[in-house]
This record gives sequence, C-alpha cells and structure tokens, in this order.
Amino acid sequence: MENKITFDPKKSYQWEKTAEIKISGEQFAYIVNITQALTQTEMFQAAKAIEALDVNVKSIIKDCVESGLMTEKTIEEPIEN
Repeated sequence: MENKITFDPKKSYQWEKTAEIKISGEQFAYIVNITQALTQTEMFQAAKAIEALDVNVKSIIKDCVESGLMTEKTIEEPIEN
C-alpha cells in the first residue's frame, strides 16, 4: 500500500534554499498585484516607518552601549502609577 503525501494547510512546510519552485504567469501576476496593493496602504506605510524607527533606535542604543554611555539594566525598577 502506497503512503501518499498530502498537503495540510494547517502545517508549516520547509524547502531547500536552492529549490526551484515554478509558478504560472497567472499566479505571479496575483502575487505582484496583491503586493503592490498592500504596499500602498496606510497600515503598510505606518509599519514601514515603525520598522525604520526601530532600526534607528537600536543603532543609537548599540552605539551608546559600545561607548559605555549605556549599561545593561540588571534590576527591574517598579512602575509608578
């Protein structure tokens, strides 16, 4: 009896980085159109700005840590209400 492999959309899958996955022109057009539509949304633009902010803040903190201006926090300070 043959053990047939079936796709389960509830599972995660992996593949080799060198795997060549072929798609149709129609599938590619769908990916391109959806990508373009999503990147035009205000939510995407806000997320992109937040990501850029995060990168810059981490860069500033990195420079401050490496120069000795900032040190690792060792004791959790209570939050005042």
